[in-house]
Amino acid sequence: MYVDRGFIKWQPFDALNTFREKIDELYQNKQKVSKPLLSSDQLTDLNYAISEAIYLDKEVEITYYEAGIIYKVYGYIEKIDKYKNELKLAKITVKLTDINNINIL
Repeated sequence: MYVDRGFIKWQPFDALNTFREKIDELYQNKQKVSKPLLSSDQLTDLNYAISEAIYLDKEVEITYYEAGIIYKVYGYIEKIDKYKNELKLAKITVKLTDINNINIL
């Protein structure tokens, strides 16, 4: 039975220039995911959750996609910029098109 040793089998080549960097880059790219697509119902739910969070001044948990990685942030929605298509929390600005989910806490 064959068992793949993964990236360990490439360690002898570590002496070559920039080989380690390339292996690290391949490993990071392997961890990336594709952007989730949302249905029109999910977009309506997101819109409702944003409106409710602003109206009730509630803290939210926002799950968003950026460069192959899905992040979670917590905070209060401070501003929505319709022209730049961004939502601003205290410490971070998230594009509205990158938001996957919003939970009101």
